[in-house]
Amino acid sequence: APHPPNSSSTSHAMESDAPMALQTAKRSLPGVGAKPLDGSNIFSWGPAEVASFLSSLALERWLPLFADVDGPTLAQLGEQDLKEIGCSELLPRKKLLGHVERLRLQGAAELEGEASQAAAVVAVATPQRASQPGASQPDDMASQVRSGDVEIVSVTEMPAQEDDTLESMRQECAQVASLRSSFQASAEKLRGALQSQGGDLAPTVARDFVKECLAEVTAAQDAAAPHPVHIPLFGNTGAGKSTLLNATLCQEVVPTSGWRSCTAVPVELLSDSRLQEFRGEVHLKSTEEWAQEVDRFLEDLLMKDRVRVSRREPVRGGDATPAEVAYDTLRAVYPEAFEVSAPWPTKSEAATHLRSIKNRVTRIHSEKGILKFSNEQAAELAKHVLDFVDSSDGDAIAAFWPLVQKVHIVGPMNTHSSVVLVDAPGVQDANSARGAIVKELLKDASGIVIVSAIKRAATEKVAQEMLGERFRRQLLMDGHYSKLAFVATATDDMTLSELRRNLKLSDDVPQLEVARLRNAMTKQKIQADCYAGIRRIQAQSDDAKSSDADLRQRGVAPAVYTTSARDYQKLRGLLDTHTDGPARIWSDVQETEIPSFRCWVHAQGQRADLNALQSADQKLHAVCGKLQGMQEGSFEGMLLRRWTSEVRGRVQEAMDESTQQQLATMRDLLSSSLMSRVQRGRVQASEAAAQTMRQRCAPKGQGGMHHGTFQATARRNGEWKENWNELLADPLNRAIAIEWDRTLNTCLPQCLDGALSKMAADITTLQLKLDLPQQPFEEAIACMREKGEAVKARLQRRQMELSRQIQENIKRLMGPSYAAAAYCSGTGMDLRQKAVIRNQVTDNGSHMFTEASRFLQAELEGILCILQEAFQNLTREGLRLLDRSMERLSAQGEDMRALQHVQASCASAVAAVMEELRSHRVQMESLQALATESESRGMVDASVETKVEPERTYLRDAPTKVPHEFLCPISQHVMKDPVSTADGHTYERSEIQAWLTEKQTSPITGLALGSQALIPNHNLRKLIADAGFLEQPSSSSSSRSSEQLQHRPHEPSGTDHDVDMHSAEEGVEPEDAEEVQDGVDESVEAEPASVRSEDSEEEQEEDVDQFGEDVAEEAMEEEKKEEDKKEEEKKEEEKKEEEKKEE
Repeated sequence: APHPPNSSSTSHAMESDAPMALQTAKRSLPGVGAKPLDGSNIFSWGPAEVASFLSSLALERWLPLFADVDGPTLAQLGEQDLKEIGCSELLPRKKLLGHVERLRLQGAAELEGEASQAAAVVAVATPQRASQPGASQPDDMASQVRSGDVEIVSVTEMPAQEDDTLESMRQECAQVASLRSSFQASAEKLRGALQSQGGDLAPTVARDFVKECLAEVTAAQDAAAPHPVHIPLFGNTGAGKSTLLNATLCQEVVPTSGWRSCTAVPVELLSDSRLQEFRGEVHLKSTEEWAQEVDRFLEDLLMKDRVRVSRREPVRGGDATPAEVAYDTLRAVYPEAFEVSAPWPTKSEAATHLRSIKNRVTRIHSEKGILKFSNEQAAELAKHVLDFVDSSDGDAIAAFWPLVQKVHIVGPMNTHSSVVLVDAPGVQDANSARGAIVKELLKDASGIVIVSAIKRAATEKVAQEMLGERFRRQLLMDGHYSKLAFVATATDDMTLSELRRNLKLSDDVPQLEVARLRNAMTKQKIQADCYAGIRRIQAQSDDAKSSDADLRQRGVAPAVYTTSARDYQKLRGLLDTHTDGPARIWSDVQETEIPSFRCWVHAQGQRADLNALQSADQKLHAVCGKLQGMQEGSFEGMLLRRWTSEVRGRVQEAMDESTQQQLATMRDLLSSSLMSRVQRGRVQASEAAAQTMRQRCAPKGQGGMHHGTFQATARRNGEWKENWNELLADPLNRAIAIEWDRTLNTCLPQCLDGALSKMAADITTLQLKLDLPQQPFEEAIACMREKGEAVKARLQRRQMELSRQIQENIKRLMGPSYAAAAYCSGTGMDLRQKAVIRNQVTDNGSHMFTEASRFLQAELEGILCILQEAFQNLTREGLRLLDRSMERLSAQGEDMRALQHVQASCASAVAAVMEELRSHRVQMESLQALATESESRGMVDASVETKVEPERTYLRDAPTKVPHEFLCPISQHVMKDPVSTADGHTYERSEIQAWLTEKQTSPITGLALGSQALIPNHNLRKLIADAGFLEQPSSSSSSRSSEQLQHRPHEPSGTDHDVDMHSAEEGVEPEDAEEVQDGVDESVEAEPASVRSEDSEEEQEEDVDQFGEDVAEEAMEEEKKEEDKKEEEKKEEEKKEEEKKEE
């Protein structure tokens, strides 16, 4: 929409001074051929109307930020843009964007009525412009129209495409449902045959046998029932998770918006084709949970006297303070309480007042724990959901969003009926409470999807960083690395000229080919970074690094998809192309890869259903085998006596011997491997604790935390914006992560399988040697294997809980110090509360981590006790089944005839069921193959290795490939003395010192640093040294020369490259880090000319040696000057001291 006449002059005036976000918005206004309209149309507003609009929303404080901003520019600003221009408050930002979005949609609808008709408008590049060498290609239709690079043509609207995978998935689901129905019919057939014998059986043995068979048939039917498969989707806010889900489900069922995050709570999605409508449930927090939160919020609103509770809106600045969060949250639920500004006299009176308020929200919350609603249209249901999880339109209207715990939606959606897709909250903007939600989702996950926009997928190493070091480590300790899928979204969003330059393509390569090449390279990059992330954890644990082939052999082969949800929805006719425009890049629904991702999700549900059917099949087959074993000639009168007197003891002895051997192996694994790592981690954690909290406990003027934020964190037991307990537990977790995964996720289950296999082999040998019936032993072995799978599942669950208890135990041990710091008040509270925490981790850190390691050791011993008890139960169950079988097969007289009668009466049913089970197995094998094929669509070709150019270093004996986290972000050389700044990023000491002499901002984020204090990063330096990237010279001069060589700056180069912007210590990516380039990270550094030369290796070494001698001489001169300067300063101080003494 062109600028209205009354704002054209101001628009040009602001172009040079406006922030980049505003300039970008003005250059990419939507709408082709739209005319300015009067009235409420936002596209016709000038700066005066914008100022009036902000005032109506009580946002007068932002008026200076929006000076000279007109309506069309305001309509284009997103959340990230608002952050860049200084709108830092979260809730006011949401409110502004909400109103702008509604006005923008209204304006677009009005413009559409004038500018669009039944024909679609498409853009076709003119040959003259396209053929010009070096001509840039505008990346959106509006800019192309303005620049004259396209011509407008009216054509007939393209028909919606069909997605063939949807029909194939329905057919596969129908086959599984048919299999389940057929199995249930077979089970009922066998049940009917058994029940028909119940009234005619007099002998006790026969009656008990029939009851036992009926119970096993019931267990088989229960096992065949489908079980839910939870698949959470994780990713940063704005990654496109909700849009991806809507495209996958072919329904607009998840709340989405183009201007902010709409899902701040988990949203569970379940398909049920039997329903004709969509049903939603909003689960609210309990009244007890909310009362505890209110109490903490009131603490944050206490005034300086620590008695009165403020009701005034806090002064807002940069990051939200505890008082701001408390005020916004309480005002959302109780707007009536904040209509006056007079403070509450005490906290108890404030709590009483809030409990007495009866508005719509509080009444519903007190009456219902779950809100239920339904609608035939998915989009309408999504609006209902948004009303509950989003902030309200007006400040005086009570809102539900602070009370919502999770949302559950079920309806006729295009996904597997057993799959529960979970739209998880954004991770980077999550606080510690949401971190706990993420951990709970991981515990129940059967598959995990990591989502990132394709512009960030490669450049930000989303796979390697895995949304944070802790998240990545938790995946490994939980054993989830083999269940991963990565989705790079928004492949239709691309800047053609930049991608051609970054991918080193000529200007005549078509846009579609560029997009395909970017997708292929992104997949390679993501998988390579996934493996690099695991190797990074191995390095932190001082463990041998695994190759890609080793990891693939362990089952770590993540599926990777590059998707375009919007193009898929437009091609399928799910979005209105008149309003949103045609598909931008892809012309075939299959190339959007939404069908491939849906097939992966479908395969997870299929596998779960088929595994359940397979387990049920084995149970029913065992019943049939038991009935077939009652044939004439199977009975032996002396069998029970022989079993009791000769065989039973030998069988038990063989089983006990197998279990004891494996238990000894397990004990050795835990004590020699895992517990030794625990002790090492204990020492590292106690040494790192003081360093971890030193900066946070410094006075505010020296870069420490704000006293309000510090106290709010202590009041919440160390968990608020950041989790102190996680920080303190990190060194211990780093030390044990790899061994934890190997021991508890791999070795212990293998030992359990080995024990069961040895038991089976030993007792089978005895059965053959002593000429005993085969069927009882087969039944016992099958039962023990089934119980063994349950033991492994229990072990997996227990170790997942234990890995989370490490942090909880630190929290418990820090509890008294948190309480003492939380209630400091009065003059000097900042220093006193920080001294409490600092003393705890400094003076008592060793004792605290010793207690934590003892707790962990005791829990690991508990795992051994669980395994020992499980083995004993397996032995008892196997012997019990053998005892019953031997008793039946030794029956004589009336008992034998009754059992034979049961067998004969059920023979026809057994034969029919066995034939049906054989048919079922054939069908299940076919469906398993289809599920494997569906999963393989996202597998990256293992034969194609990502070619990463080796990093060069001036150290002659150092390895050639340098991890990015070892490089200083300023010099791009290996760090010898890494130090961390106040914002957590790590640099080479000399480089950051030189930077700070000229600037007071972060080199990575560009934000102001609260302090110039530098903290040595010992953990990273140890990693660099252990990896062989630090040279240990024999003389001081060579050491000094090597250091100078290591920090020699790059020579200019025209090669585009990415700068690694990750914190090597914490793996946290800065939220506002500037993207260096779109598309795929080339991973190529600008290298000095001497390294890029074609000279021989010997000539390069001679150059380096000569350069080192020169630098050594310069360094010696500088050192002498420095010593002279220190001597003069010392004399000056002595002189001042003498003068002071004389006075």
